[in-house]
Amino acid sequence: MGDKLSRRFFSFEKNISRDTLTSIKASCYKIEAQFSDRIDNFHFRTVNIDPGLLTPTTLVIASHKEESHKIYLKDGVYGEIVMIYAHGGFCRLPWTKSDFCDEETIAFLDSVKATFDEPKSEQELLNF
Repeated sequence: MGDKLSRRFFSFEKNISRDTLTSIKASCYKIEAQFSDRIDNFHFRTVNIDPGLLTPTTLVIASHKEESHKIYLKDGVYGEIVMIYAHGGFCRLPWTKSDFCDEETIAFLDSVKATFDEPKSEQELLNF
């Protein structure tokens, strides 16, 4: 899509429910259309916004493209597990794009993950 591509990651303070990812993707699609170049009735995207969810164990990105490793969620939206968190760090998967694996991105994901509430120990769970 060109030589001057750049990727930006953002995180928000407020946690969201996992089941809102498809409606967030729909909102992002509308924003993309506002920034697109138009020729007749066709829109050429100049931005691509793929919202995602970072959980304690995965980074999931929403997409409208069906591929063998993506799971259909609803309303034409697929979920792609891009990274998993295992053995104390983020791990790539066979389909993970390389820019998700660079040091700056991993540092960002680590800093967001550090804001998560610590999981309760087994003893704390038993003493509720």
